[in-house]
Amino acid sequence: MKKIFTLISMALVAMSVNAQTESFLAVDADGNMATQFANPTVSGTDLVVNVSTENVTMKAVASKTPADIGNSSGAGLNQDTWTAWNDAKWEVKNRGEINFWWIQGTGNPYISFVSEQKSKDGVLLDEYKAAYTYYSPDGTTGLPKSGEYVEFTSKVNGMFKIGFWANKGGSRKLYIVKKSDAKALQWSADANSTQYKVEGYIAGATKTDGTMIYLNSISVEDYVIGNTAGDYSYKDEVGTDKAVAAWNQPKFGYFVFNAVANETYIIFGSDWQFGIQGYEFTPGASIVDYTSGINTIKAAEQNANAPIYNLAGQKVDKGFKGVVIQNGKKMIQK
Repeated sequence: MKKIFTLISMALVAMSVNAQTESFLAVDADGNMATQFANPTVSGTDLVVNVSTENVTMKAVASKTPADIGNSSGAGLNQDTWTAWNDAKWEVKNRGEINFWWIQGTGNPYISFVSEQKSKDGVLLDEYKAAYTYYSPDGTTGLPKSGEYVEFTSKVNGMFKIGFWANKGGSRKLYIVKKSDAKALQWSADANSTQYKVEGYIAGATKTDGTMIYLNSISVEDYVIGNTAGDYSYKDEVGTDKAVAAWNQPKFGYFVFNAVANETYIIFGSDWQFGIQGYEFTPGASIVDYTSGINTIKAAEQNANAPIYNLAGQKVDKGFKGVVIQNGKKMIQK
């Protein structure tokens, strides 16, 4: 039997007084897309999904992609005047070995683009394609204007755990970015500073019997540092912009990071589309507790009147029949 890896099946323990973990699954353990993704809002060239739980709002955007133009009418076009587009969409995908599901959108997250004439064997063709300016982790280029990205905002301080799928490494970095300054998050040994960790699987990291290895710490590297095969630990640099970039292989697992109240964090691939499985948020919790394994702090007493959610993250009442989540715990309501 294959193991099923979702945020619900690997739920966090509430790690602070009165902390109650809330969650949303974009796709459940059977591969069913949440209704919010199945019915996105159309906004210009984007498909927008908005999700809310008690303390968190999530906005996910998938965009149309520029199609190649097969004649000279493409000369001089940019993102405001482009005339040929591929459709935007959200899709459910799965990593079969461990039954890891995610939702993936369309659109490279770009700052801007202009038309570029194609060539073959040094000869210019009467065809044009989009040439992009992409995000720079130091914030100098600003945030992507379009393309697939997901935003998270919490009302209170706490800790996010976000399920993700990432494409191969190399130039394909995956960033967590503060919207207020457009800079990629930094990893720091200082417990009071912004930090994050990544855990899960890297394709190709297997035991001798071929089964995949769950890694408690996937490399989070400085964006100018090359990959180091077999290095699963954090780099030593402190205070530099970081990205998930270990190995030239797909990665799938979980981000864990501290969130400041009312700050928006944006997750996106540098020039590609990552996958989102869903999120958990624990008010008042910290990655320091999570990484050190501290779970002796008294958890919140169970509140019979706490909000109840279905597996799609939608708030339901006590009359709802089926699997629900209340006080951070999964149960069957009859």
